Amino acid sequence: MGAQTYPFIADLKPEREFGSNTAKLNTKLLVHGPSTGQLDIEADWTEWVDDGVHVEDSPNAWNDDVERFQVKSKVFHFTTLYLVFEYAFGSVVKNNPFPAIQHLFNDTKHRKVNYKTIATTRYREYFFNLIKDRKKKVSLSRLPGNQH
Repeated sequence: MGAQTYPFIADLKPEREFGSNTAKLNTKLLVHGPSTGQLDIEADWTEWVDDGVHVEDSPNAWNDDVERFQVKSKVFHFTTLYLVFEYAFGSVVKNNPFPAIQHLFNDTKHRKVNYKTIATTRYREYFFNLIKDRKKKVSLSRLPGNQH
């Protein structure tokens, strides 16, 4: 068994009530506490234009003239603590004092959402050459592993 790679979504149990435009993300996140200063959760999914003109030949067929586009959303952002490696939100842990993360949508459509975590280093000042070349934050992202 290999070493743990961070950041990582260890558990994800989304809940969404009928007619609600908010999904509650009950989740357990793993980070490398000593080197991670901030953690973000981002989401992406595919939307389609339902204009009544373009139709699918068969349900969920991709060989049609329905217009589709990718949507991205920043779901959550927080500053991490130095020696904390695990964060739990919602009902993934019994008697958890931290509520589930709220992912707000603009409507009540059904979606298959990919969630990913992005960790940003707490030692930004030591990467000055890398930052100077890239002109942005030094972050580590894991590909979406959880689709709900």
